[in-house]
Amino acid sequence: MMKTKKTSIILTILLALGFGIFYLINSSMLFSEEQLVEKAAKEYSELRDQGKYNKIYDNFLVSKEKIKVSKSEYIKKRTSSSVKIISTEILSINISDDIAYLDTITRTCPKTNCSQPKELRAYYVWEKEDDEWKITSRLPLCIREKPYEMAPELSRALSINFEYYLDSYSKQSPASVDPQDVKDSDFTNCVFIEYTNSSDPKTQGRFFFDNSISSLEKLVIQVDSSYKQYDDLAISILLAHELQHALEFIEYSYDGSTLSCIESETRAVMSEWMFLASLSEYEKQGLSQRFPTTPDKLNQLPQPLKNVWDLIQLSQSASQKCGSHNTSCYWNEMDANVGKYVRDVYKDECKKY
Repeated sequence: MMKTKKTSIILTILLALGFGIFYLINSSMLFSEEQLVEKAAKEYSELRDQGKYNKIYDNFLVSKEKIKVSKSEYIKKRTSSSVKIISTEILSINISDDIAYLDTITRTCPKTNCSQPKELRAYYVWEKEDDEWKITSRLPLCIREKPYEMAPELSRALSINFEYYLDSYSKQSPASVDPQDVKDSDFTNCVFIEYTNSSDPKTQGRFFFDNSISSLEKLVIQVDSSYKQYDDLAISILLAHELQHALEFIEYSYDGSTLSCIESETRAVMSEWMFLASLSEYEKQGLSQRFPTTPDKLNQLPQPLKNVWDLIQLSQSASQKCGSHNTSCYWNEMDANVGKYVRDVYKDECKKY
């Protein structure tokens, strides 16, 4: 009887140890946070490939996203997409507190024709909620925590451009400015600017669309060394143009969207003008004082001011046609004027593409 009792106790202990070992093997305590994120991302991808969006909504969508969209709306949006996702590769996982940034390459193609798939690179954000990693809808443009080292005036001009963006963003929707959205749209830490000696006097700045030079983590812009003699405002105006090209590069990397050369330059020149239009009255007054009082001296203007002068003429033409109170008309006309200007100024450059 004693022997049976001892045997029973030993079996109980062994079973307890067995369950304990089984628990430990399957416990997240044995996995790093990076491994747990990767595991969750792979499970998510498997459900996505199987079209089980209801399970994704229930088990992998962070709670705050569910507030924005119902399950039926989420499923409808995912199933109605014209894009087929072939595969997703995780390049790296960076974790800060309870937020994970996934650097990924996704291979996609249209559902109607998958003969020419695209490779899209993007950053995705997962958040830890109730000890589980869940996906968000956030798509940050840059995840570098520190800026690149560059000439002080180039850094200042880059900061001025982002301050302009913040100001214009807050004016559009001051009550609904989400600090997280602002952070996700800030790609200045991924911009690298350097001086160069351009062989073409018309080339004042250049963004490199070449994937062997630029990447999501390093967006390369070159500024002609002649700009060393100009102030921060002149450099900022030039950067407003080149940063628009950098944004196009990011957009192409994320969703494969492309623009023609003329469309690209039109957007970039419009960005210059919108930056100029955002200046304070004091800054505008200081800029206007740099222009000559007689037309015969316009040719003596340095290139940055020539560009500004051209844009002012286009703006005045739009204002004369639309009046001072018809904002919609003005911007439509200005867009058309800039388009004509670009087709003339960039016609030789765009023939190369």
